[in-house]
Order: sequence, then C-alpha cells, then structure tokens
Amino acid sequence: MLIFIVSNVVSFGNFLFNLSMGRLLGPRTYGDLGAILSFFVFLSVPLSIINLLVTKTVSVYWGKKNYGAILSLFKYFTPRLFLLGIAVCTILILTSSSLGGFLCLDNLFPLVLAFLMFVLGGLSTLNKAILQGSLFFFYLTVSAITEVVLKLVIAIFLVVINFGLNGAMFGFLASGIAGYLLTRVQLGQVFKKAQKKRRFNLSRKLLKASIPIIIMSLTLIAFVNTDIILVRHFFPADISGEYVALSTMGKIIYYGVGPVISVMFPVISTRVISGLPYILPLLGTLVMSLGLSVILIFAYFLFPRFIVGILFGSKFYGVVPYLGLFSFFIAIYSLDSILTYYLLSISYYRPVFLLFPIALLQGILILIFHSSLTEVIWVNIASSLLYLVIILFFVIKKEYRWFSMNLFRIFPRDIYET
Repeated sequence: MLIFIVSNVVSFGNFLFNLSMGRLLGPRTYGDLGAILSFFVFLSVPLSIINLLVTKTVSVYWGKKNYGAILSLFKYFTPRLFLLGIAVCTILILTSSSLGGFLCLDNLFPLVLAFLMFVLGGLSTLNKAILQGSLFFFYLTVSAITEVVLKLVIAIFLVVINFGLNGAMFGFLASGIAGYLLTRVQLGQVFKKAQKKRRFNLSRKLLKASIPIIIMSLTLIAFVNTDIILVRHFFPADISGEYVALSTMGKIIYYGVGPVISVMFPVISTRVISGLPYILPLLGTLVMSLGLSVILIFAYFLFPRFIVGILFGSKFYGVVPYLGLFSFFIAIYSLDSILTYYLLSISYYRPVFLLFPIALLQGILILIFHSSLTEVIWVNIASSLLYLVIILFFVIKKEYRWFSMNLFRIFPRDIYET
C-alpha cells in the first residue's frame, strides 16, 4: 500500500513534468523532447534488464535469507557497470550527429545531455533493483520522490529563464545524479544484515535467464515508444508534439497500474521460491487495471476537449479526436505489461520468441501505414490486441490446473464438459 500510494504521487509528478513542458515549450519543441526521451528509453533497455534480473535474483536471496550474496552481487556489478556506462556514453556522443538527423533535431546538445545519464544510469538501476528485491519499499519511495521533485523544479526553472529544451534535459540529468547518491546511502541499511560474506557467482544459468528478459523488456518498451519516434520522423514537428501530448494523457492509465506491477513482480518471485500460492497477486493486479482503465476510457471518450484543455491547453486541441481511441490502446498495453511481468516473475520464458515479433510488426506496419495519426493508433491497437491474445493463451495454459480447480468449485464440472 505504501509503494502504491507514493508511486502514484511520483507518477503524478512525472505527469506534471510533461504537462509543464508541453505548456512551456509548445508543440514543436515538446515533440523534440518526446522523441529524445523515447529514443533514450530504447537505449536504456539494458538498464531495464539489469533492474529485472537483479530484482529477481535478489528476491531469491532475500527469501533464503542469504544476505551476504546480495552484498557480493553489489560489489561484483558496481565497477563493471560504471566502466560500461562511460564507454556507452562516449560511443553515443560520437554518433549523436547521425541520431539527431534521424530525429530531425536542430540542436544536438539536448541529445548529449540524455547520453550523459548513462554514466551513472547502470549504478542507479543496480541500487534500486537491490532495494526492490529486498522489499525495502520505503527507501525506494523516498528516492523516487526526491528525483521527481528535483526534475520538476529544476526543469521548470531553467525553461522559464529561456534555457528551453536544454533546461528540460538538464533537469533529468540532475535528478538522476541525486537519485544515485541517495540510493547508495540507503543500501547501507540493507547490507547491515550481511554479516557473513558469501560469494556471488555469475552463473551461466543467470546469464541464460537474462536473454528472455531482454527480449520481453524490449517488446514492452517498443509498444509505447516506436510510434513516438516514427511519428516524429514522418510528421511535422507540431503534429509530433501533439502526438507526444496524446501519448502522455493516454499513459495516465499505465501510470496508475505501474506501482502495482512493481510490487507484484518481487512478491510473486518470492512466493514461487517459498512454495506459496502466487496467482492471487496477479488477479488483483488485473482487476485494479481493468477498473481504472474503464473509468478513464469513458472519461476520454465523453470529455476529450475538456481534458486536453485542462491538461495541455488550447494549443493541443488537435488531438481531441484521438484521445479516446488512444486510451483504449494504453488499456490493452497495461494488461499486456501485467501478464508479461507475471511470466517473468515465475520464470516462464517460452512465450518470449512468439511475442517479440509482434513489437517488430508494430514498427513495420507504422512504416507502411502512416498517412494519418488515426492509422498509427489503429496499428498500435491491433498489435497490442494480438499480443494480449497470445500471452493470455500461455498464461492460461501454464496455470490451467489452478484455474480449473477453482472454477470447478464455483460451477459444476459438467457445465464445462458440455
């Protein structure tokens, strides 16, 4: 409950950041910001993998009370991630001219600021993953609130004094540095229990498990970022900015579900290791997601002009006809995310290689059908629905015994046989 409440506050802070930047920068520059951040998300896939992999590994060690192994894991990855971050940042800065050309950017400096985040990005991700896997949710919420407040305050201040897009990106960089320093201090509380040091071995099994995690994370990231990047590439800057605003408003649905997913993942992993029932956290998360989605979809269809005007202002009224339709896509994507993280938490990786091509299909279809924003949104909906059908099949197949036993308690077996 703590992380659910506070994480929603953090999500609201991130939402305020987008609203503020949209109003202060205007559609054209806001489109550039959205394209840079979406591209950054793609480049940050390895960080997402580190988060999932370390969270799952640490949750196993925490469940077994093997605290020394957690400390050993931290010491193993810290220097390697720091050197890797410097190398990646250097390569990206050297190639920034080509990347900026693809995104149609007039100024490359905001892109360079985004790349600088990789220096400490891996270390910050490692620290947060250890805190999450150890169920130290209070420390996570303190760090998250600190980051989002700093980002919001610094970015707004710099944009207001005419630093423009550079100011917005510097807000991201400053908050990331502060977040790393804070999580590093908080880890000291976790390692107090590591009185007996135990060696952490980077086993082949762990490395093998990272492959499907990489693919699944890339799949989810692609669904809500590929369209933004391609819209910026194919459409004028003003329309691109409006589409980023549309995406931000639609993602309110996912912002509400995200904190529940962040709790569900380590809880189910720990229950699986301990041999305890683990289906109910999944069902609870799905019910909460569906309830929130239905309420917001109705609101977006009934009052789109009012919502756009309140959140982004009259400059973004061009997205009014698309708001309800886009919210439907995000609702489906939220269900896809919940089921995907569920499969990861129980180490069921078989569906990975069937689900990843769907994300590729989304990008290919947008390359073909992009004559209007409506076509782009329908491509998103079709791709996410296909993903949902396939992943539901695998979840039901995996947990068929549990579902059949509990359903037969409610309805007679002969109904299903008939």
